[in-house]
Amino acid sequence: MRPQTFSDRELMKLINKEGKSQAEAARILSVSPAAICQRLKELNIKTTRAIVAKEASKVVESGLDSLSQLRKINQNCHELLDSLMAWIRGEPKALQALEHQAKMVRIGESEYNVQEIKLTDPRKLALMCMSEIRKDLDFELKLFSTIYSIEESQKFQEIVLEEIGHADPATREKIIERLNSRSNVARSVQYR
Repeated sequence: MRPQTFSDRELMKLINKEGKSQAEAARILSVSPAAICQRLKELNIKTTRAIVAKEASKVVESGLDSLSQLRKINQNCHELLDSLMAWIRGEPKALQALEHQAKMVRIGESEYNVQEIKLTDPRKLALMCMSEIRKDLDFELKLFSTIYSIEESQKFQEIVLEEIGHADPATREKIIERLNSRSNVARSVQYR
């Protein structure tokens, strides 16, 4: 492979700032138009990878934040479920905590003394907590499965493209070109 005779910065200045065509840039830099085309393609791939990496980190951070929120909800559900189960079993501390609940209710600016407290059946509340925990676990499983599936698919594609490249580099490039032009999603994630 021939060493580069011009820098990426020089090329980008000619194309982007000065508005030169690829042919004009090739003439100015004393290289073939194919060399300019190839370098622009490489720069596009590098730029796309950088953008994807930046966006991927946002998605990962968001996913991790969602996961921490999900865990917080799950932890609160477990605490509530533990309290409800203690209440259902008639444990003295749980019953005592229930008796010490506030007897005053604020409505607007006024406070009223509560004469009678009606409680929902604790078994029903416990089942609701269990249902929420089950939904959270199901969502977490789907999230991890999706992430794993994406990672495995990426590894598979890389292996296939690498092996095709060993057999026939031209075919590899043709496949990559088709994959990259396939859809809007492909425009944001470029194959290499």
